[in-house]
Amino acid sequence: MKNDPPSIIYSETPALLVLIDGPPVFRTLTGLNVERVINTHALILRLGGRVYLYASDHWYASDSVDGIWHIATNPPAALEPARQAEIASQNVDLMPPGTNAVSTTPTLYVSTIPAELVQTEGAPNWSPLRERISCRCKNSDNALFLSEGDQHYYVLLSGRWFKSGTIVGPWEFVPYKQLPGDFAKIPPTHPKANVLVSVPGTPQANEAVIANSIPQTATVQRHEATLDVTYDGTPAFTPIPDTALQYAVNTPTPVIEVNSHSYYSVENGVWFDAASPNGPWEVATNVPPAIYSIPVSSPLHYVTYAQVYGSTPDVCTSLYTRLPWH
Repeated sequence: MKNDPPSIIYSETPALLVLIDGPPVFRTLTGLNVERVINTHALILRLGGRVYLYASDHWYASDSVDGIWHIATNPPAALEPARQAEIASQNVDLMPPGTNAVSTTPTLYVSTIPAELVQTEGAPNWSPLRERISCRCKNSDNALFLSEGDQHYYVLLSGRWFKSGTIVGPWEFVPYKQLPGDFAKIPPTHPKANVLVSVPGTPQANEAVIANSIPQTATVQRHEATLDVTYDGTPAFTPIPDTALQYAVNTPTPVIEVNSHSYYSVENGVWFDAASPNGPWEVATNVPPAIYSIPVSSPLHYVTYAQVYGSTPDVCTSLYTRLPWH
């Protein structure tokens, strides 16, 4: 897999991270003179030349999506009908305050590239762990460590380790074999012991590898299973490097073009095929071998972990395994 570090944002005060999948794409909401960014789950609206975002029970405002966000003290009245309409659509995340909500209004960070937020409640409060490792376990929910051995900061994000010489970065990916060996000595009863599944050689990591390698199966009725694919406009495809395949870039559903009259998609471990990118989609009883040549560098590589195991005129059984993480 590609292991390029995301943009890692560090904050010592309450903060919220809003992710947009690439440059913001605005669309006018039906019946309203308000535009919404459609390539994010957050509610980001544009009205009268300004951009507004609703999160943590507040409206934030900015001159641009990538600008500085401040609390909107007097948000336009037209925003509320738009908010209610999107709530009714059930296609929005209003990012409500957490159960441990603080009185301070969170700082808002908006990113159009992969990003992660690392937070502490004030300055880092390091607590001795064991051997040559110090662990900030008292005032952060993140798996953030300071190695006394090399004086680097380490953080575990989405199953991957990153390190930096300063707590604000820049950060670099740490291959598992280069992780300090002292991490394996974290006591299993420690509050941060959940990181042991991502420390090679530990019993927890070995058990996770075994669990990930056990195939799962899914059986569906061939004439009852359905797939609906929605595109942002006309289906648009781009080549998958090192293959003769293409994939759709303007839908969240994985749609792969084998040729001009053969399309495949997978949902919940079940493969579907169609003669057109718009369907109709039917349960696939076989998958072209070319699909399993999709390289690990492709964002569609994950589909190669699902296979058709067998079928009858009535049912089809798929077999899939979890993505490897070592």
